[in-house]
Amino acid sequence: KMKIALFGHSLGGLITAATATGETNADMLILSSPSLAIGKFINVLSIFPNWLLGKIYVKKLRSESPEMLAHSHNDPMSCTYFTLRLVRESFICGRRNTIKQLGNINMPVLLLGGRNDPFVKSGKFEILLEKFGTPDKKIIIYENAKHRIVQNDAREKSIPDIINWLNK
Repeated sequence: KMKIALFGHSLGGLITAATATGETNADMLILSSPSLAIGKFINVLSIFPNWLLGKIYVKKLRSESPEMLAHSHNDPMSCTYFTLRLVRESFICGRRNTIKQLGNINMPVLLLGGRNDPFVKSGKFEILLEKFGTPDKKIIIYENAKHRIVQNDAREKSIPDIINWLNK
């Protein structure tokens, strides 16, 4: 039987983890810099009503490098604008609900992060990993890496690490 691995990066890591908390045919879960461990600064959005946040559009202005930001802006499939309501629903409500359900995940989990990630706090990964229901879980933190560990800084290490983990 072919094994199925779910892979998610950043917001996709949050979505992938949420998917894995329910019924799935997946056998393994790989989360790269998942938006499950972000700073509390985002909680300020909780004080504003949804109708107001839905009217405030934000242009994507931040990335780890000018090259990645330019690539993102030139990619027709990349989101360049989003509302603050989407940010709140994803990073506050969606994250909170997903974290509560991590105990339902009973497949092997690989959690990857960069020590210098400006978006995801890899220092919170140990606490996060305790919440997963599986005993088969592993964290790999890349010391000099930022957010896009499979594309930029740590790809020479992270991709072989993922392949080795999958083979085991």
